[in-house]
Amino acid sequence: MKFSILLLFICLGFTACVQSVDLDLLLEEAGKNTNGGPSLPPGGPPIEDHSPELSWMDGTEEKPIPAGGSITISLSAATGFQSSTTLKVTNAEDFESNSIEWYVNSAHWLSGVEATVNTSTAPFNGKGEHHLRVEALYIGIPYDVIIIINVDD
Repeated sequence: MKFSILLLFICLGFTACVQSVDLDLLLEEAGKNTNGGPSLPPGGPPIEDHSPELSWMDGTEEKPIPAGGSITISLSAATGFQSSTTLKVTNAEDFESNSIEWYVNSAHWLSGVEATVNTSTAPFNGKGEHHLRVEALYIGIPYDVIIIINVDD
């Protein structure tokens, strides 16, 4: 099966130029080594995941947050329940220095390797779900992980 794609270029003088490109040929050429070696495997090279790896404190026990997934951590402001936890980027050395940023509900919260979530202080002192995103740069590319912090009564 042959595929082709039409590319529209805006040329000087605002004249539109249309060029048909053979997509199969482009993909075939992209997979070839410049020294005439073998092509890349179908689908191209594997994409590596450089997401931040996190851990959290469940009472006094440090627990890993599963790679590639997000979890919900439930905290409670009620007496006798866990009301705070410390989150830590455990592979911080893999990222550019000073590039780890923490966001709560899309707003920048803090920078650094560790963050303490406490139900008695903003932004976690309101009941409900709070979306916490940790972002870090790896060779200039941002990678992130999302955690849901659920605050109960």
